[in-house]
Amino acid sequence: MLITPRFEDAKNIVDAGAQIIGIDATKRIRPDGSSSYKIIKRIKADLKVSIFADVSTVIGGSDAEEAGADYVGT
Repeated sequence: MLITPRFEDAKNIVDAGAQIIGIDATKRIRPDGSSSYKIIKRIKADLKVSIFADVSTVIGGSDAEEAGADYVGT
């Protein structure tokens, strides 16, 4: 599994045929300045694939679920 930090990475992986995207859903800011919450929302809206959120805290897991992640783990 490849954990992606940015929407553009997720799009490239979906374009290559992936049906589930693994995303870094920790609280740190992404290289493009966005939050994981916003990226999860955008992936769900624009790419319409399942999301595995890689989190580091219980609160992060709850936030990822709220954003729309289908799977949450560490």
